[in-house]
Amino acid sequence: MSTKAMIHLGDDAPGNLKRVRASGASVLAQYGASVLVRGDAAQLKQLADGGLRVRELAEAPPVDIGGFSVDTAAPVLRSASATAVVDAQGQSRQVVRVAGPMHPDWKTALERLGVRLHQALTEDSYLASMAGDLVDDVQALDFVESVVAYQPALKVNAALLQPGAVTALAPSAGLTLTAPPAPAAAAPWRARRPRRREWVATSN
Repeated sequence: MSTKAMIHLGDDAPGNLKRVRASGASVLAQYGASVLVRGDAAQLKQLADGGLRVRELAEAPPVDIGGFSVDTAAPVLRSASATAVVDAQGQSRQVVRVAGPMHPDWKTALERLGVRLHQALTEDSYLASMAGDLVDDVQALDFVESVVAYQPALKVNAALLQPGAVTALAPSAGLTLTAPPAPAAAAPWRARRPRRREWVATSN
């Protein structure tokens, strides 16, 4: 099973980069004195045993948005140009997950395609907008791991939802609630009218 990792190249960056490539690990991006790679356990162990600093990156496709957890790896949520929902300007809101921390070259490539990045959701996931017919082109970029639609349910503060509304807003297997829904509203309080006291005359 392959794993992503950041590797610090140290003082001999060119020589150590050659060692990384020779190990068979795939170099995904270079960030100055560090590189992002994907390799198996044996390859990463070989590099670490050779004196390189290796920091494995956990695969974490779920992204928390507005009280919901969005599984960006779920096929049921995978977006496509043919199904993209667009606004009046022809723009579609999408969650774009890339292979690692945003590299300047990746950002440039996205912007050249017409993608606008609005907000970093995690280290490798971003809320973005793009023309609906560009979704497939973005999905095809080698550094993009997934593109999923920013669904209307994500705009709702889940803590304000009544329990019965959760199913209607989040029917997909890839979209689950992380914040508890609001408790059912209590019946309005109404003051009770005091009972009229009855006076009974007594004889002395």
